[in-house]
Amino acid sequence: MDTTLTDNQELPFCGGITVIHTPGHTPGHLSLYHQKSKTLIVGDAMNIMDGKLMGPRKEILEEGDYEIAMDSLKKLLKFDVKNIVTYHGGLYTNKPHESIEKKLIK
Repeated sequence: MDTTLTDNQELPFCGGITVIHTPGHTPGHLSLYHQKSKTLIVGDAMNIMDGKLMGPRKEILEEGDYEIAMDSLKKLLKFDVKNIVTYHGGLYTNKPHESIEKKLIK
């Protein structure tokens, strides 16, 4: 069965999962927030490099997509996050909410 997920949709799996539309890397990019563990799964919306949480990589994005990707990070601030899982770098647990905020202030 195919299902289209929507921004802010609540999925009743694993203690609750919130769907977050985070375009930038691709137009349909999604991040997921696992409510029970306070884990944000961001895929390619963020990266971990040398142990530091990084925002989207401007050098690999099409023109204009970097700004869209940075705007998408703002949506992540509303979640109480203890863990972030990225596609490139894995698990990040060092003050993840603060780290997202710092990426937006630059």
